[in-house]
Amino acid sequence: MLTFQEENHIYRYDDIIIPSVTQILNDVGLNDSFPDELAAERGKDVHLACQYYDEKDLDESTISDIVKSYLAQYKLAAKSLSCQIIENEKRLFSRVMRVAGTVDRIIRLKGQSYNYIVDIKTGIVRKSSAYQLAGYRLLAIENGIDVARTGYVIDIKPEKFRILEYLLSGENEEIFKSAALIYHSKRR
Repeated sequence: MLTFQEENHIYRYDDIIIPSVTQILNDVGLNDSFPDELAAERGKDVHLACQYYDEKDLDESTISDIVKSYLAQYKLAAKSLSCQIIENEKRLFSRVMRVAGTVDRIIRLKGQSYNYIVDIKTGIVRKSSAYQLAGYRLLAIENGIDVARTGYVIDIKPEKFRILEYLLSGENEEIFKSAALIYHSKRR
């Protein structure tokens, strides 16, 4: 069974520590910068607000003005995507790659039958976002969740949002698989 310790960001499967998609990318040098502590905390708060908003369980009076500004942009982005949320903060584990991760959203666009992987970003959108999304796609497929070969990053800032589309199959999946192999081979 997959468990997750929020305070130190550790996944375990049957009490064995499992690296996350992001940890693997960081370890092999595919993420080129890391948020400072304040930015990381803000990102966590914004993610929680977006999650509770999507679950229709958010009391907006409990969040700071800065988080409200990010949430306002998230609402606009979600409206522009015109989608149905299939999964919200879905934790997944791959026995094949020995990797875990939490997919921010799995959505279905209006009028389509495909599911799409979505990651929400509040900081810098890196080139490695494509590898991260590809890793999540591989996790989803292994867990029986049918997802499209493209995915999205919702990049939100207090004053604007962007929706970035990425091709996840092919080279980006191969890069993620290779990163996972390198990560595990360094620990043998």
